[in-house]
Amino acid sequence: MIKQFNRSTGCEWVIHIKRTLDEGIEDEDVPDCIFIVPKAIVSTSQEAYIPQLVAIGPYHHRRVELFEMERYKLVEAERVQKKYQNIRFGDIVEHLEENDATVRACYHAYLDFDREELAWTFAIDASFL
Repeated sequence: MIKQFNRSTGCEWVIHIKRTLDEGIEDEDVPDCIFIVPKAIVSTSQEAYIPQLVAIGPYHHRRVELFEMERYKLVEAERVQKKYQNIRFGDIVEHLEENDATVRACYHAYLDFDREELAWTFAIDASFL
């Protein structure tokens, strides 16, 4: 059970969260799913729901106004590759490609990406994050 806490009970909240995670959460009935925010909600505050600087994930990946940040995402992907030389970036992409159906099942809407593009998108975005 998730309780509500106010700021003064931060320590109590941390204890509660640790205990909850240790005991486990029954989630068989809660599928993993990433939704597109409904237009009616987006229209109330576009800045709150539409990325303004960087695209993360497939829903916003092809937005032209966010392409400038792609260079920085690639720089970070390269840094990750250099830092973790025992893990080949291509292996990460290959693993994502092999699990394409599982990845797509996590999304509410159809992803108009081929297997390779989707895998590269996730690998680069994960490195950036």
